[in-house]
Amino acid sequence: MRFKLFLIIFIIAFSSIANAQCKSGKIMVKASKAEMKPYNMDAYVDNELIYGKQPKTIETPFTAYSGESYKLIFASDNVPQGISIGIYDKNKRAKTRKELYKYDFKVGDTRAPVFEIKKPGNYYIQFDVPPSDDEKVLKKGCMYTMIGFKENE
Repeated sequence: MRFKLFLIIFIIAFSSIANAQCKSGKIMVKASKAEMKPYNMDAYVDNELIYGKQPKTIETPFTAYSGESYKLIFASDNVPQGISIGIYDKNKRAKTRKELYKYDFKVGDTRAPVFEIKKPGNYYIQFDVPPSDDEKVLKKGCMYTMIGFKENE
């Protein structure tokens, strides 16, 4: 009986921690402002990552406009397992597509190398989330994508 009570308390405590994953976006943005220069911070997106029984692919489109350059910074404050980030010139349903950027986030990594976009067009950011390495525990993490822009001279 005590074991069950302990297990229930542990699950509730872990769920509270996991649900708080994506609440530090503003802190991550503030910490990245210096790295973003000379670009202007435009926006950020947080992606909650859930490590389940099956691997998942999350794809987010991104449009770069003519006359502007962009800087993308990927950051996380608590990834419980690795995750791969890729940027492509076409979506995942295209028969052929070119990989423009790749980084394998590991536990403890807080930042990925910066990616700069100089050419206008549509780009696709892809997060490859592996299955949980412990099927008994639901694992969650959060990845922040910060976007900066500047006008081309």
